[in-house]
Amino acid sequence: MRKSFYFVMLFCVLLHPLYAQIQNTALLTQSDLEQVSQLAGLDLLQSNFLESQGKKVFMLSDFNNISDFNADMPFMARLFLATLKENKNFVLSGAIASNAFNADPMLDKIRQMRNNKEFADSIPKGSLITPQYSISARLSSNTRLQKDTYIIEYHFIFTLLDLKSGLVEWDFTHNITKLSKELPSESLESQYGIACKNDQNIGDTHLKEVCEIAISELWEGNVQDIAESRRGLMLSYAQKAVKLESAFGYRALASLYRFGVGVKQDMQKALQLYAKACESNDSASCYNLALMAQNAQGMKQDLAQAKAYAGKACDLQMNAGCRLLESLEKAKAVEKLDERVLELQEQCEKNIPSACNDLSFSYYHGLNGVVKNDAIAVEFMQKSCSFGGIGGCYHLGLWYSGGYGGLQKSNQKAIEHFVKSCDELQVKEACKDSSLTQCQNNEQNYKSVACQTIGAFYEQGGTDLPQNTSKALKYYQKACDMGLELACRNFESLKAKTQ
Repeated sequence: MRKSFYFVMLFCVLLHPLYAQIQNTALLTQSDLEQVSQLAGLDLLQSNFLESQGKKVFMLSDFNNISDFNADMPFMARLFLATLKENKNFVLSGAIASNAFNADPMLDKIRQMRNNKEFADSIPKGSLITPQYSISARLSSNTRLQKDTYIIEYHFIFTLLDLKSGLVEWDFTHNITKLSKELPSESLESQYGIACKNDQNIGDTHLKEVCEIAISELWEGNVQDIAESRRGLMLSYAQKAVKLESAFGYRALASLYRFGVGVKQDMQKALQLYAKACESNDSASCYNLALMAQNAQGMKQDLAQAKAYAGKACDLQMNAGCRLLESLEKAKAVEKLDERVLELQEQCEKNIPSACNDLSFSYYHGLNGVVKNDAIAVEFMQKSCSFGGIGGCYHLGLWYSGGYGGLQKSNQKAIEHFVKSCDELQVKEACKDSSLTQCQNNEQNYKSVACQTIGAFYEQGGTDLPQNTSKALKYYQKACDMGLELACRNFESLKAKTQ
């Protein structure tokens, strides 16, 4: 009877008008959080995990919001708990908890008092019940602009983990899509971001550190992964931090200029800002300078300078700097080219595209006696592509899509090169002057993969590339006709979604 009730409840929630998948505002509402929490709770109550006997003692772990917008995650955690409340198989432990359900501070005081004889009988040691399971949740988002409308997709993930075995016993995912003509900028800023912008301290945290915290909240890993909607904020915080002589601010602004994130790409400015930060003993900036000197980014390749910067990063206790220094010391300043590279150079000079593409591969990986150099690898890709090389154009498209080798990240330029490989260039023309074996097979493979990649780009869409299902199907079909099974599966999957 109880299971039937939960099924009815789940069905009603899905049909509730408040739960329409397409909304008209960018922000999540309280109703959204209520509905998602209820759906997750009902799904857990219907899961196989609950069918096992005995009470389940669990704790609430982190309920994190890594989306571009604010959301009350502790509130959502309480709503999730409310759905489980009636079920007697769940027991919540408050002794160990993270941000979604803070442990009562009295527990620590009680633990300390257990050595007191007056407490020993009523609250003896060893009576604390350890949770067996942990429940966590995460909210993420991605935003894309289609014509004049922002499409915001929110992704919820709930996970129940067995703390003893580390196995995932249950998980639940749900998406909400919203449409909005404008993105509310204030909702994107944390209290540190707002304080940095307004030149305000937060308690004992002074302005420079406030701005550094605001930067770190947006910048996790690759600067190119910062959401489009947050890049302007990142730039403003970095610029403010630079005015406050923050080494971290110099590094952040340098990275924005290096990869053209929120600003026009400018390698010279990136070098200057990294150098300023390195002078202030920012190890990561010294490391980045070493990479740029090694890979000829914004400067001619200078292995001696690369070693000097890597050495300083290593002295500042950065392990990556030590590893880079070790690899640079092993590298030969004077290249000792083997017969394979000499042959490829001769053929590339004769405008044979496959040879130029293979040379690019050697310089990217540092093979066949050449010194690794991303900038030179890009040059040979460009030569291969200009000579009609399908592989060269395809690889150049990949590097534009990731912003590698000093290229500014651009889906539009990536697509241009993929289309050239897929539609415009011919295998026979690419290999007509080639004496290299397997040229036609290799170029044909690049052609089919290029078509498949275009399909994937148009299916997903992006900040500078509108989603286009008809084009995605067209290129999946083209790659499928060339014998690429992955493209056939993608075509059938996307076609089924659109019917």
